[in-house]
Amino acid sequence: MGAFDTNKSYVLIAGASALRLYRSDTTLYFVRRLIQDCSSDAAHGNAAQTDARLVSALGKRRACVPSASECAALARLFDLPLPLDLMVTSPQMRRHSAAVRCHLDTDASHQAAFIEVEQGVYVARPELVYHQLATYTDTAHAWMLASELAGAYSLEPDGAEGMHGRAALTSPELLRSFFNRSRATCHKARGRRILDHFVGGARSPKEAQIAAMLALPRRLGGYGIRGVVLNQQIDLSPEACAVAKRGYVEGDVFIEPLRHNIEYDSDEHHLGNEAHDRDTRKANALRMMGVELTSLSKGQLHSWLEFDILATAIERELPFHKRPATPAIRAKQYALWYELLFDDTDTR
Repeated sequence: MGAFDTNKSYVLIAGASALRLYRSDTTLYFVRRLIQDCSSDAAHGNAAQTDARLVSALGKRRACVPSASECAALARLFDLPLPLDLMVTSPQMRRHSAAVRCHLDTDASHQAAFIEVEQGVYVARPELVYHQLATYTDTAHAWMLASELAGAYSLEPDGAEGMHGRAALTSPELLRSFFNRSRATCHKARGRRILDHFVGGARSPKEAQIAAMLALPRRLGGYGIRGVVLNQQIDLSPEACAVAKRGYVEGDVFIEPLRHNIEYDSDEHHLGNEAHDRDTRKANALRMMGVELTSLSKGQLHSWLEFDILATAIERELPFHKRPATPAIRAKQYALWYELLFDDTDTR
């Protein structure tokens, strides 16, 4: 790479640069290892166990901010745009230029939340990336960022429309735990507040958007529907198995207290006869299991009037809200719906 002395120094790639690496579908070995390590920690909940080893490794080197030419070399190696987002641990190191953008963070738990991907080059763990990018953003962007990191999909590296499948990098529990053990927990920030209601496991942005609108409390623009689960496995009876031709099915957006499943009908997924037959069998099997079904099309989701009618009908089935939504609450619900579906501002 021809950059800084990796035997004595290290750099901490963070923020938007780290997120772009997580979104990359490149076959470079360090990106594959980055995703594998994060997926393993998400599955086993052992992220904290690596902190001591990392702190020990970092203690043998010194933090540095690369020069412009060194940043350019790092950017070429990792296929990242400039400026690079780096985390620094002292005010004296902080600087901004066309090549680098430094973010000061002196929290000891954050300094340990990195994975080494090249000698002397560390990338922020997903929980720290979320903390850095979502703490002060709006509710919609915070939810969608958490959904991407704790879901089975990834957006394109530059955040443009399009996605590809990927194992979940973290979980709602790990995200909450990271905020709770941070020195400054920022409980009032939206990035932290949504985590008490966050639903992971989305397989697409549309599933994440639907879950956000249903599960978030009224004060944050949602409908406050509890018990929302994404891609819930529902075991079938022998008779239902015969109908579905499989042992279980998965509910797209499953509301456990009501045994109510919302199926999102995307345009791409329902073009062929085979897909239509599979979905019909699934629907019939769920009805045999006593599950109520609501089919939600793209057109209904993108129509405020139609989506609101469907969501309000489900909300009224639950005993949580004794009073009708006030005009202020209705305004927040509309605003969240619009921000999730139509606000293309990339704050991540």
